[in-house]
Amino acid sequence: MFVLAIGLLGLVAGWLLCDLAAVDGRAAHVSSAIAGAIFFGVAGSQVGPQLTLVPVLVMVSALLALSVADIDRFRLPDRILFPSIAVNIAIIAGLAFAGDLGDFIVPAIVCAFGYFLFLLIPNLVRPDALAFGDVKLAFLLGLMLGWSRASIAEGLVLVVYALILGMLLGILSGIGVALGRRAWGHGFLPDPDFPPPEDGSHLPLLQTQFPFGPALALAAVIILFLGESIIDTPGVFSV
Repeated sequence: MFVLAIGLLGLVAGWLLCDLAAVDGRAAHVSSAIAGAIFFGVAGSQVGPQLTLVPVLVMVSALLALSVADIDRFRLPDRILFPSIAVNIAIIAGLAFAGDLGDFIVPAIVCAFGYFLFLLIPNLVRPDALAFGDVKLAFLLGLMLGWSRASIAEGLVLVVYALILGMLLGILSGIGVALGRRAWGHGFLPDPDFPPPEDGSHLPLLQTQFPFGPALALAAVIILFLGESIIDTPGVFSV
């Protein structure tokens, strides 16, 4: 019953978050609502009725709003990203002291900066290939992953797994977008900053511009929910 209630909450939240992201269209709202119901439900089943569920739901809500905006405009808006980071830090700090969860603060901070630095380096090398918005998003993702563990080492392991999975999902997303544009034309997830060639030709498959934020966010949520299984896998710290 608890999971069902959380899932229904996610359904409503997903619809409203689409409005927060300033994205129009029934299809976008329905997709966001369904995603919210699924992720809230899974979070409720994994964490249960505990205080630690609060920051997880807040972070999932932020990631959903950011992903919807990124898919629609190829942008991770600061007006959502920065408040999300601030609110989550406040919630984590409050729960850490009020709920005797202080052991989780340091892993959250270290993993937030760790993931941020992991993506900052390729951004500095190839800013045209990895936008700084994705680097800022990594801070929020690392915060979420680190908060789930009381050990810095375990948190960083989850960050590495999330990064690897995010890259794989990003590659698949890019290929999917490229194939979609070839099948349905340049109107399929168009990039507002890169208008299609006037001759109607297509970029090479691996040079296709696509929103990378949703892939990173989905990967982090998946690794968050699989965290216990990953950490308990023999030899996992050999990564």
